[in-house]
Amino acid sequence: MVQFYFNNLLASRVFSSGARGVGNSDNLEKTHEVGQATYPSYSLSGKIMAESSESATVDINPSLRMKITLKGISAKFNDVHHISTTTLATWLKTPDHTIILLDSRPEEEFIVSHLPKAVRVDHDTNNIDDIIKSLPQLNKTEEKTRIICYCSIGYRSSLLAQKLQQYYKNTQTETKPDIYNLEGSIFKWANENRAMVDSVDQPTIYAHPYNSLWGKLLNKELRKLN
Repeated sequence: MVQFYFNNLLASRVFSSGARGVGNSDNLEKTHEVGQATYPSYSLSGKIMAESSESATVDINPSLRMKITLKGISAKFNDVHHISTTTLATWLKTPDHTIILLDSRPEEEFIVSHLPKAVRVDHDTNNIDDIIKSLPQLNKTEEKTRIICYCSIGYRSSLLAQKLQQYYKNTQTETKPDIYNLEGSIFKWANENRAMVDSVDQPTIYAHPYNSLWGKLLNKELRKLN
């Protein structure tokens, strides 16, 4: 099971008193699993770990909640290069590389919104070769290329970035792209009012909240299901 530990990140209570298991022990270690990905949640003493009940409510400041979550993802995937939403926005405005955006969420999340020109792929695929072959930009060996993976918050996209890194590590090719995970992914992007489009390429402010627990990292007014 994936477990994230952070010392001294939280000095106060994170879960409300209604959260199951919290308050009785600081040593509970659980994970919250959805599909193929395992996500962290919050506990009392600065540890990030999963709470099995999706009805648990988080009473910390939303921006602090986001920062703690990003710290956890960065620590778990410390072999992945993570970039901020500000960095990506700058790259998109003044590109000196070919930029490929890979959305690693399922179709029902992608159709609500995604970054313009993003390509949807499955984060849990083991056939990375098919993904590479589906991206004609990568065949232009004379161009420098950056691949930026994103999902809801950055966990699934970090898994994808890891697989892409391993693929290129084991592949003999003259030109290899730089691979990154987008910190905070579409939740942070949407919270910052950055450009997104819907299934018919029309501008939108909304994003799929993933579920009731992790959707708390997305501003309430921006949450939209299919």
